[in-house]
Amino acid sequence: MLAGVDDNDSPGTETIELAISVDGGLPAGWTIGSQTTHTVTLQDDDLSVGFATGRATVNEPTTGSTPHRVDVVISSPPPSAITLDVDLVAASDATTTGSTPDVTYSPGSVTFAANSTTAQTVTFTINDDTVKEGAEYISVMLNDSLDTLVGTGFSIGTRTYRLDIPANDNTVSIDSDMSGSTLGEEGGTANVVVKVDGEAPTQDIVLNVSRASSSTEQTHFTLSSPTLRIPAGSKTGMITVTGVGNETTETTARTIVLNLTGSLPAGWVFTDSSGMSSQSLTHTITISDDETATIGWAMTEATHTAPASGVNQYMATVVLSKTPTTVINIGVGVTGGTATNNLIGGDIFLPGAGSGGCLGGISFLANTQELSRSCNVSVRASAAGKNAVLEITESGGTFATDGFVLDPATQTVTFEAP
Repeated sequence: MLAGVDDNDSPGTETIELAISVDGGLPAGWTIGSQTTHTVTLQDDDLSVGFATGRATVNEPTTGSTPHRVDVVISSPPPSAITLDVDLVAASDATTTGSTPDVTYSPGSVTFAANSTTAQTVTFTINDDTVKEGAEYISVMLNDSLDTLVGTGFSIGTRTYRLDIPANDNTVSIDSDMSGSTLGEEGGTANVVVKVDGEAPTQDIVLNVSRASSSTEQTHFTLSSPTLRIPAGSKTGMITVTGVGNETTETTARTIVLNLTGSLPAGWVFTDSSGMSSQSLTHTITISDDETATIGWAMTEATHTAPASGVNQYMATVVLSKTPTTVINIGVGVTGGTATNNLIGGDIFLPGAGSGGCLGGISFLANTQELSRSCNVSVRASAAGKNAVLEITESGGTFATDGFVLDPATQTVTFEAP
């Protein structure tokens, strides 16, 4: 059996000729048949033909037309001529239609002569026009409708080519450089600025502003106006979004998604952040959390009853003000009070983590909805009439990402007699 080995090269079709020979002779009465050789053809799977690149961007000229060229290349000389169609597969509205299309290309097919690697060129012609429009594109594809690749060992590599043409006409879009993307809660403001690229309008442009259903914030904001106006002769208009109220229970980011819709002058278009034509404008504002994220004891003071004898346990609880985005680790210790803290003979002690004790600290998982965790504190009868100060500390620098602070960091526990 013969096994092919990939050589990562493109030498074309290769052959191996095998011959039968006898070393030492044949048994009595045996002879070699007439077919003593066999030829094996190695099909080169590295042979390809296709566009030299898959995408490019060319600006529309201000007047006249401008050419843009892309090569179709072949990896090795073909044994016979190869002809591929260059077919239109997609284009933006009006890019290739009408009496004077915005973009044309030629030829409609390319041919590689046998034993030739000369690149074939497809030329696009981009024409300026007087129609006000957004960005455009055209996409073409190579196809072997004549089956000229059959039997050659070649396949099509980069099959499609897309040409993008940015807008150069009158467009209306969100000015991302001047529009606010974050908003403070109580009294915070963010401006939404809409700009005109091209000529200033000769009449007012009025856009209706509404909250999109995809907004996660429904009520805690006001708009300076339900409409945004670009006055005649001006190239910008603005509204202001103001935060109202202070939502203290949020655990995830909240967003306001605004839709701006309305009629534009004839031939004008809206464009989105990528410069493509759109039916309306959309702008998203994230409401920032004004509250400092805190982690602390559920109570600054607590009272528990000491046992009459032996050892009892009580639960000490720590709470977060909001969901963390990373793991939060805290340590727990006894830093004051009249009660002694010692595993052997002390009035109180902190059991280890294996028994849910506070000595092992407390951890909150990232994105957890469990905003309170507890650990055990052990109390002996001798603690009656005494108190202890429990303190939590940051462990391992885990507060930094979400900006948590310790508040309250200490809790004073008084132990009553049974």
